[in-house]
Amino acid sequence: MAEMPLDKAATIQVIGLILELTFYVFTIIEFSDTPGQLLLHVHVKDKNTLEKITLIQATEQ
Repeated sequence: MAEMPLDKAATIQVIGLILELTFYVFTIIEFSDTPGQLLLHVHVKDKNTLEKITLIQATEQ
């Protein structure tokens, strides 16, 4: 099997990371949970309002 050039492999890793982070933030905002928390029925809520967290809060988390 031929090796990928370093820049192509790095690009694929960056794209994968972006997709992973996007999915993670989306599941937190939409469902108030990460996929693992959905399985365990744990919910992420804003500590002050007990509502769904915002995009910025999800990204910071």
